[in-house]
Amino acid sequence: MNIKLVTNWLKNIKWGLKPPGCFEDFLESPVDNRKFCVTVGIVYEHRFAFFYWAKFYQEYFARGKYYFPKKPFLVTIDYHNDVGADNDCRPEILLELNLNDDTELGLFCLAYLNPLNDGHILPALYLDFFSDVFVLNTKKLMVSDRTYKDRYSKLHNIYYFHNLKSFVEKLSTLKGGFYLDIDLDYFTYYPDRGEQLGSAKMVNSKLIRETLNMKNSLMSTIFPKLVGLTIALEPMHCGGYKNSMRIFDILNSEFFNNSLLTDNSEWNI
Repeated sequence: MNIKLVTNWLKNIKWGLKPPGCFEDFLESPVDNRKFCVTVGIVYEHRFAFFYWAKFYQEYFARGKYYFPKKPFLVTIDYHNDVGADNDCRPEILLELNLNDDTELGLFCLAYLNPLNDGHILPALYLDFFSDVFVLNTKKLMVSDRTYKDRYSKLHNIYYFHNLKSFVEKLSTLKGGFYLDIDLDYFTYYPDRGEQLGSAKMVNSKLIRETLNMKNSLMSTIFPKLVGLTIALEPMHCGGYKNSMRIFDILNSEFFNNSLLTDNSEWNI
């Protein structure tokens, strides 16, 4: 590979280089549509959500435009635990990352963050993108609530839940904004004890609709304070593109009345 040639190409990128397979849409904020625009980031691999989290941080905190008195809570819904281990976070690399350069940020998400897509939340906490993290996992792992220290030596709490009801009850007690992160593989299961990549099955579509319906407990708690949204397609962990797209189609219907990425995107409220 001609490294010099590739370097010159990167220098000449006019609009920045996002991670591959990412799209975004922009909708009115339910918090304050004069001060906020909710960016909906659709990512192919879950770690690419870091790109949109960093953009949100730069837009609202680096410029002092955030509405609430504290940073938003990251609310992440996932089959797996994608918080990561301490060795997924290397301060000497994160502190050199230029968050204002989309190309550098996009390449970082692609080439540095854990390719297993399970180590991108701790780096976001280290850079102080969010206050605390609330994780709803399908898979019941041997994990415990913990704290994590960011670059300013400030502590962040990480809470794990496996039950939707207790998850919603906890969220309903919080005062502040929510940044919602959904990995579509949350709505899958494995028919036997093995978890061979690509073998996941989609749960009943009625259950998905009930979970994502704007009037039901989860979204009626989150939506009024929603400041950002990332959606991870993760087809390999959903049992293929067919399952991933079917789940995404239900989400698009329940959240956006099938209008996402059209010229008239709107919330289904």
